[in-house]
Amino acid sequence: MKTPSTKSSTSATTLKTFLADEYSSDPAGLSRFATNSCKLVRITRRWWRGYKTMDRAEITVAGEQIKADHTTQPRWKLIPTEVKEEFANFEKSVDLLIRAHCVFATEDEEYGRQPLLTGGGNYAVDVAQWPHVKTLLRKSQQVWGECADKWCTDDGYKEFHRLLKEQIGDTDYERVKDLIPPAKKLRRRFGLDVVVLPIRLAEDTGDDPEAEEGRRAAITELIEAAVRGPRDDAAAAWRSLAEQIVEETQAGQLQAKIVWRQTKKDGPVAPTHRRVQGKSVVAARKATEGLNRAARYLDKDLMAAMGLIRAELPDDEGPAKAVAAQLNSNDMLALRVGKILLDGAAAAESEAGMCLGVADAIRHARTPAASS
Repeated sequence: MKTPSTKSSTSATTLKTFLADEYSSDPAGLSRFATNSCKLVRITRRWWRGYKTMDRAEITVAGEQIKADHTTQPRWKLIPTEVKEEFANFEKSVDLLIRAHCVFATEDEEYGRQPLLTGGGNYAVDVAQWPHVKTLLRKSQQVWGECADKWCTDDGYKEFHRLLKEQIGDTDYERVKDLIPPAKKLRRRFGLDVVVLPIRLAEDTGDDPEAEEGRRAAITELIEAAVRGPRDDAAAAWRSLAEQIVEETQAGQLQAKIVWRQTKKDGPVAPTHRRVQGKSVVAARKATEGLNRAARYLDKDLMAAMGLIRAELPDDEGPAKAVAAQLNSNDMLALRVGKILLDGAAAAESEAGMCLGVADAIRHARTPAASS
């Protein structure tokens, strides 16, 4: 297997090309590396949306009835808003957890983000990160289950009905109350299921060209997504903050950003302070920490950039607000931090850096110390 160790051997290629070459050199080896580097996990978020099709409903437009075969059937919304918002928030928190720790397919400009490997709901997690991710998911499962239990006890189920009756009115409630599942059946509609999939990517080559092409595509896609996704997220967050504090002059030099505003009604336009907020600082720092989910693939230049950015950007809201205030008023600080952020973004976006990081990870996995 090719495992280049110098920039000269990777600087002229993209990560996709590099992985294709690696696979061509040693299909079984790269397959083994991909399988041993990640856990494949299915995460299923279940909560009852309360949608029930209305029987014998009539749909009218501008006072005229529309034929049933020209429309979809309208549906009742049988879940109280309080319950819906509670589980929608839980689902959002799990989505954020997945976004922060799991591997996603890379974005395609034409088709958008495509399902990775076996489809939606299945995710890859780096094996080094899995114990931490598993703990977070177990906590989320506990909260999800406790909330579902609350609404399905005798008192909670009565409150569920009371809230719905108050929401849709007595008349409609009498029409639909029997459509709500009994408490025990309702409870089964809620759950956060986490299953480690007993799947290994095939390592042995075969005689079926289509199967071989599918294996090559799956393995290279998995590794590329694990490498590129966190780097793209970090680069976007770093550039976003940098663009708030620095800008290029016409001569191509970097300077602290000058913000021109009309300070008084009908008054002249004048330079004012920048308006960076603490949440922008925190977002850039969180994106920095998000690179940990690809820790095995980080090259030296990116790791150095991460260290500099961590030293400048706190992850706590209070200190972040103080840093934001300094970035708004201190041009020298804004220029220094802006340059660090832009250099970090360039390192994160570097195809050569990605290739070097993967090459090092593959080399490390093949050493006796790594396999013992």
